Amino acid sequence: MNRPDFYEGNVNYQICSLPKISGLVREALKYVFQYQDNELYRTHRTVYLSQPLNLQERHLFDREQEVLRLLQEADKDLLVRIHPRHSAENYSGCSIDTVNNMWELECAEQITDENILISAGSTAQVFPKLLFDKEPSLIFLYELLLDKEKATDYTSMRNAAEKIKRLYRDPERVFIPQTMGEYKEALTCIFNYIF
Repeated sequence: MNRPDFYEGNVNYQICSLPKISGLVREALKYVFQYQDNELYRTHRTVYLSQPLNLQERHLFDREQEVLRLLQEADKDLLVRIHPRHSAENYSGCSIDTVNNMWELECAEQITDENILISAGSTAQVFPKLLFDKEPSLIFLYELLLDKEKATDYTSMRNAAEKIKRLYRDPERVFIPQTMGEYKEALTCIFNYIF
C-alpha cells in the first residue's frame, strides 16, 4: 500500500508500503496508459470531481446545482472532471476535462497544493495525498449531497474525509461543510484567505 496508515481493515500480517512512483517507472506508466500531455489542471486550479450519486430526488439534484453555481461564482475557471460512470449533461457552462487521462497520473503530473478538489467524497480527492504527499485544498460535500438515511456510502465517505484531514500537515485545508452556509464560508476562506 502507498499509505498503510490509511488502511482500516483487519489483517494478520504486516502491511508494507510501496515505493514512491518516480523516474522511469512514472514514464513507463505514462506510456502504458497513453498519458496525453496537457495543462488543464495547471490552468484550472479548482476541480469539481463528479460522482454517479443518486441525485434522482429533486432536492439533492437542486442542491448540487446550487453547489456548482456558488463554485462558479467563486472561480470562473472551474474545471469538472466527469466520473467514468457519469454524464456531462448536468455540467453545461463548465469547462470539462475531455482529455480523460488516468487520474493518478494527473495527480503525479499536475495536481499541486495550489489546487482545490471538490466532491461529495470521491477517492480521487485523497489520491494526491496518499500517492504523492501533495495537499490540495479539499471540500467534501457528502453532508450536503447525500441522504444519510439512504446513501450506502455515506459512512465510508465520512470516515475517509476525517482520516485524510488527520493526515494533512495543515488540516485546515480540508473542509467538511454541514450546511450550505458552511460551504459558502469554506469557499470564502479558500479564495480570500488561503491563496
